Amino acid sequence: MAGHRLHVLKPDRSALTPADLLRSAHNGEIELHAAAGAAEAMTVGTALYSGEFPRVAFANYLTDVRLPPGARLLPGISAADAFAQVEAFFAERATACFHWQPAGTPGDPSFDALGAHLAGLHWRPRTHRYFVLPTLIALPGRSDLTLIPARASFEKLRELLDAVVAADTDTDSDADAETRRQWVDALLTQLDDTRLDGFLALAGTDPVGHVRLSTHGELGHISGLLVHPGHRRQRVAATLLMSLCDLAARARLRHLTLCVRAEDAPAIALYERLGFAPLGERLIWCRP
Repeated sequence: MAGHRLHVLKPDRSALTPADLLRSAHNGEIELHAAAGAAEAMTVGTALYSGEFPRVAFANYLTDVRLPPGARLLPGISAADAFAQVEAFFAERATACFHWQPAGTPGDPSFDALGAHLAGLHWRPRTHRYFVLPTLIALPGRSDLTLIPARASFEKLRELLDAVVAADTDTDSDADAETRRQWVDALLTQLDDTRLDGFLALAGTDPVGHVRLSTHGELGHISGLLVHPGHRRQRVAATLLMSLCDLAARARLRHLTLCVRAEDAPAIALYERLGFAPLGERLIWCRP
């Protein structure tokens, strides 16, 4: 598998730029997240929301946010006005907006105005880094693991998701328990989308890892890489990723991308060892 190029099976003549790939990966994420609820265009961006899963951040957020500029007969919208509109929009749908994804880059008036306003409200900035795979570099995997389609056992997948989400929750309050339930149900709901495929790794009969591949045209986007808390740093993630990359090659995809939080150094190190190269970044603002 060393040095395997994804585009050997399907030569890449698309001449897509890194900006094109970044935009395609981002749009693919929006389509996947909308599977847990709905997406609706607003004056200042696109709102994703879910009345069924109001506590799930990836189902309730605002993306591609830009303040419309003023015109001769139409005044512009301030960051404060945009924020009020968005809060009212989500409240009317019995949920809340968990984060904003501004369009543009620092130096853009809209981007800077939104950032200043959200920072003043104590929202927290977080950077997400995107990667693309030019060439897969094989790493030692685990031959003792059994990989089955993610849809083959919802019971085992739920067992894994329950363990992973519980490990990332600080307390055992009733509110936290409801949040965990909604997160797991929303992740399982996404599997209704036929563009989504993936693997569930089993050690014996125990579910130990999960990863997903969503396809959008000739682009594949990796998401949902999860490893059971008791099986981390045991090459489960590498085994899942190499198998998923092989699936992408056999599906004759031209490009394979993924996204990770900038502070997740262990995950980034793994992706880079596999051959993933930096593609770009996006800044999001998270509700305090």
